Amino acid sequence: MRAFRYRLAGALRRAEHVEQTLQAELAHLQRELAALVHRWEGLRRREVGLQRRLRELQAPPGGAAPARAYAEVELHRVEAARRELEGVGALLERAADLRRAMEEHLEATRERLVEASRARRTLENHRDDLAQRHRRAEQAKATRQLDELATMGFARELTREGEEREAGLGEGLPMGE
Repeated sequence: MRAFRYRLAGALRRAEHVEQTLQAELAHLQRELAALVHRWEGLRRREVGLQRRLRELQAPPGGAAPARAYAEVELHRVEAARRELEGVGALLERAADLRRAMEEHLEATRERLVEASRARRTLENHRDDLAQRHRRAEQAKATRQLDELATMGFARELTREGEEREAGLGEGLPMGE
């Protein structure tokens, strides 16, 4: 029986490699996105804390009008908190943009992975179909060979029996009597 050789084995190996590469890329992107989300949540908590601090600084203690020196120090603190809050806000905006871009890239990678998986499965199905056809053809060939051998053996047997009969007829009684 002749061994089956899939002529597109190289293409199948490449499809498997592409799929594995995309799986690794997808896993990496998911880890990166999770880290970004964690950092974004930390910035968000920082922003909330700064907003609370700013409200506290803007409300004078005890509701009384603060002394001028105290007011100037508090004004500097308020301005510093406001600047820090603006910086955190800008970071949050950039992080949100980056998150959206990463999510889009992640989705595109998922789609490419699905397509790569389909291509690999198509090649595997093609290979399996061809291998099955090859097995059936080899079995049919073996069956034909066995049938041919059996037919030749049967023909030889018939020929031998015929020759034996002919040889037996010549020695026996004449046929016309």
